[in-house]
Amino acid sequence: MTILTSRNELVSMIQARDAFLDSHLRMDASSAIRPRRTSGNAFTAASAARRPTRAGSLEEIVVGAGIDVSNKTINVYLRESPDGMSIPARIGDFPACYVTSGVFRAAVSSALTNPRRHCRPARPGRSIGPPSETAGTLGAWVQSGDKVYALSAGHVLTDFGKFAPGAVIRQPGLLDQPDLLENNVIAKLSQASALDPSPAAENRLDAALAEVVNGGHVGRRFLAPIGRLRGCEHLPPRRDLEVQKIGRTTGHRRGRVTDCQVTVKVEFDGQPYRFVDQIFIEGLSDPFATGGDSGALVLGRRSTRPIALLMAVSDTGITVANRFDLVQKTLGFALLV
Repeated sequence: MTILTSRNELVSMIQARDAFLDSHLRMDASSAIRPRRTSGNAFTAASAARRPTRAGSLEEIVVGAGIDVSNKTINVYLRESPDGMSIPARIGDFPACYVTSGVFRAAVSSALTNPRRHCRPARPGRSIGPPSETAGTLGAWVQSGDKVYALSAGHVLTDFGKFAPGAVIRQPGLLDQPDLLENNVIAKLSQASALDPSPAAENRLDAALAEVVNGGHVGRRFLAPIGRLRGCEHLPPRRDLEVQKIGRTTGHRRGRVTDCQVTVKVEFDGQPYRFVDQIFIEGLSDPFATGGDSGALVLGRRSTRPIALLMAVSDTGITVANRFDLVQKTLGFALLV
């Protein structure tokens, strides 16, 4: 293992990665699978069935790139295998490592895959959703001023921008339990991070808050086996850091951080968005997440301190997550523990 010798070398790696992406990352939807909503169980199979005709150039299959500061390499993530293509062995002054990740898309579910029941108090890890037939994960309870909010992914609480502040938020989501009498309303949408679809955009997070309508509905302890968090200060992400999460669909899963500072194209309801400074996570034995797990809080395996907010998954099971410190700073809250 080698170590970067100076900040200038790190800057050079970032510049080389960004120059490569400027010429190879296509932000039009034609360069990726157009997703439709599907169940978590059918996620990979449906993606394979929709896979387009084999690409003829590297530009058609690049979906993102990150930097490995430990090994001084630039990791390039691809929609499909580059077999038969001419690909550069180096990017700038650094070796290139190619990973066939598949397409990344928001990890939301709109088919009944793993229903969650109505539960009060509601604990992080349970189903949550807006006034439409979909569901994601209640990531955590947070506080700003004297108000308490539910934290989840922005695309979960707004259904990809379909709902504005004031919309009712249910636990569980309507997908998991139809609620014609409004008994499952737990909060009202307060704010969501804005997303920019332009090709050069630097989106960093997809997160939202919903103000709790009844404080008695709030259960601070996470679902087992996590329980109560040990602290609210974030844990900086680093490569090979072991993590865990509780998600609406896959429940408790353990994983490890495989890349940091990734720039990646993620599809939200068929629209590609360019995200920067993202974290990649892979499961230790099973996939770390799937559809319906969006919004889950990613925690340190040993410290149970917050690291990231789960946002999307790829066809091959690589999870994309937003840095928790950026989510917290942007939305302005304190984590309830």
